[in-house]
Amino acid sequence: MVPDVAEMTQLQKLVYLEDNSWDEEIFESELRNEKSKLYLIMRQNDQLVAFIGASFNQNTRDAHISNVAVKPDFQDHGLGKFLIETMITCARYNNYSSLSLETRLSNIRAQKLYSIIGFKNIGIKKAYYQSNHEDAVNMKLLIKNEKELVNG
Repeated sequence: MVPDVAEMTQLQKLVYLEDNSWDEEIFESELRNEKSKLYLIMRQNDQLVAFIGASFNQNTRDAHISNVAVKPDFQDHGLGKFLIETMITCARYNNYSSLSLETRLSNIRAQKLYSIIGFKNIGIKKAYYQSNHEDAVNMKLLIKNEKELVNG
């Protein structure tokens, strides 16, 4: 919801110190686009502790994770993994065939988590991040539909 935007922006800046590409205006625009965007947030004691955002492209059947942030005090407790797995479940339920994302080349910790979940490195995007022109690792997860899960 739009009232969450200020906290989301604050958390984004706390988690990604060098990245200034997400501001309140961008988050508001994302949240208003309910037909193709989905944001999930987690709160404890009415305080935002984590969120994830994704775009759902009906033409390509790809759900693209645009943002994942977990407050530093809450990291290493499975919240990020839970949010990503929830987004996978949502994409599978809606018959999407893949999930994609980018992560900083230097963010080995995130790459490891995504690999554990099943994402594969499909290439490097050179100078992807505007803030410091760092390369991004492009990752993709192919989603099995319900029939494929039942049949193995």
